Amino acid sequence: AASAALQSAGLPVPSTDWEVAEAGALRVLRRPAATPVFSVMGAADALSDAQSRLAAHLRAGSRDDWHLRRLLDGVPTVGPQTQDHFVAQMLNLDTLDAISFTKGCYTGQEVIARLHYLGKLKKRLYLGYCDAAAAPGSDVFAEHGDGQSVGEVADTAAMNSGFAVQLVLQSALAGAAGLRLGAADGPAIRLIGASPAS
Repeated sequence: AASAALQSAGLPVPSTDWEVAEAGALRVLRRPAATPVFSVMGAADALSDAQSRLAAHLRAGSRDDWHLRRLLDGVPTVGPQTQDHFVAQMLNLDTLDAISFTKGCYTGQEVIARLHYLGKLKKRLYLGYCDAAAAPGSDVFAEHGDGQSVGEVADTAAMNSGFAVQLVLQSALAGAAGLRLGAADGPAIRLIGASPAS
């Protein structure tokens, strides 16, 4: 209902990802997501007025709501537990149009470009669900595997009575059943599917 709420509040609705539309002192940014997600930015007084107008059409959410929505939309978050564990393509940043393959001179550019042009990516970001708490950085195992980790939890957020998890997983196992958290006999992880951005 975000698009309709913006219109009802007299704000513009950008139609494509990363598009910015201006409305006086405010700017509305459309973020990449499976369902439309927008950020409204501007001076504090203009934002307060916009928030009042939007409140007539939308329920106010929490930071946890925002985190879960971003996770479900396939937008990764890297924290201290997973820092330096993944290359950008493993987090599907290439499918989110969040990597430039033409701009040079940024940290990791050589590795990212080499993988894009010459390599074969063996791991991707997937979305799953687990009844148990799954901390970022936790290993993922195949129930009937060889005891070696087949992936890692990139991010997690409480959802219903369990947890939504983003996993960086060997692509060959993306359709497999029997994924387990922490050990081959650990809590089951059910894949919801490829992360929406992939």
